[in-house]
Order: sequence, then C-alpha cells, then structure tokens
Amino acid sequence: AVVSTQSTGGRDLYKNQGKLREALACYQQAFLLNEDRKLATRIQKIRYQIEEEERVKAKPNDSELSEVATEKYNELIINARSCVDSGDIQEAISLYKAAYEVDPSEKLKQKIEELSNRI
Repeated sequence: AVVSTQSTGGRDLYKNQGKLREALACYQQAFLLNEDRKLATRIQKIRYQIEEEERVKAKPNDSELSEVATEKYNELIINARSCVDSGDIQEAISLYKAAYEVDPSEKLKQKIEELSNRI
C-alpha cells in the first residue's frame, strides 16, 4: 500500500504538476520499498529530464544554437530516450548521433558509446 501511495504521488507530481524533483523523490521512496523495474525506468526517465532542464538552464544565453536547432536537438533527445525505454537501442543510437551533430557534447558522446556497447 505504501509503494502504491508513493508511486501514485510521484505520478501526480510528474504528470499533473510537472514537479520533477518531487516526483523523483516519491518514486525513489517507492523503489526502496519495492525494487520494481517499472519504477527504476520512471526514475531514470525523470533523472534524464532533470538533467536536460539543467543543461538548458546552464546555457540560457548561449547563442551557438538557434532556436530551431535547439528544438530539433531536444526532440531528438526525447525520442532517443523513448527508444531506449522501449528497447529499440539501434534507433536510439541513431537519434543520439543526430543530436550530437546538432550540438556535440562529451556527455552525449559517452551515451552513444554506452548504448553501442549494449548491442
């Protein structure tokens, strides 16, 4: 019952309120009580979203990427993460490589290498 409550609270914070950090804390508490694979996937997805928000905030005045390029990059990253979540690693690698061409970073390069090693 506690796991369900924590999970439901996390889902509400995540989907309805957009409070990623609070949702992450709820899901982590639920995971401590029940190491469910779905909870682990949700935790990972929220962590990625938090990292992405922080990355965007870290470059608020970065004029290197146009708004269109930034939107394309974000869309590629979101789609790549969805592919990882659904197990389509090859497509995820392809999308991450496309994102890397838009905005190369060491972190993204490492992600591509990590996924390539899974195949």
